[in-house]
Amino acid sequence: MSSLSNQITVQSLSTTAGQSSFPEVTLEYFELYAGNARENTGGVAASGNVIESVTYCPYVVGNQRTAWEAYAQSNAASWLDISYELYSNASLAPNAKIEKAIHTRTASGVIVPSPIADAYLPLWQISPPPPQNDLSIINWDLFSWKEVQQLYANMNQADSKLHFEWNEGLSLPFVPRTHDRFFLLF
Repeated sequence: MSSLSNQITVQSLSTTAGQSSFPEVTLEYFELYAGNARENTGGVAASGNVIESVTYCPYVVGNQRTAWEAYAQSNAASWLDISYELYSNASLAPNAKIEKAIHTRTASGVIVPSPIADAYLPLWQISPPPPQNDLSIINWDLFSWKEVQQLYANMNQADSKLHFEWNEGLSLPFVPRTHDRFFLLF
């Protein structure tokens, strides 16, 4: 996993002079790196559970939200198309769209824009890619869950990287539809 994290940092450093900086970083071949990261673990986490998914969720400061949302709209199709090609030999459907805003879900699963906040943690890149008929997981604000906010705060206090397993035992207001388990790479 640290190799994937390093690759994201290298991508940021190599594009910063020309065009972008964190949080506006996209690893074009994310599926290649993340898929390899999943496979190289032998498919099993230390807990014995299968690693089904790897995500990249950038930290977006409140005043970066509008710029992030514009960036996400402009860049999602590129990495998604490559991911679908690598993962399933398919192309991104021409009418596939991500949500325009960083968003959350109500307890009943309805998508709503995230309220104004000091920071957001939108789910940006995911391996394997989400189903083409439901791209709503992209830009889903993981900080909408207090548990994730607390984990992030604890991680910052510990000054370390965190790999967090999300499973059925964690009480969240909404269970993700695309996977039973997630691994977040902060």
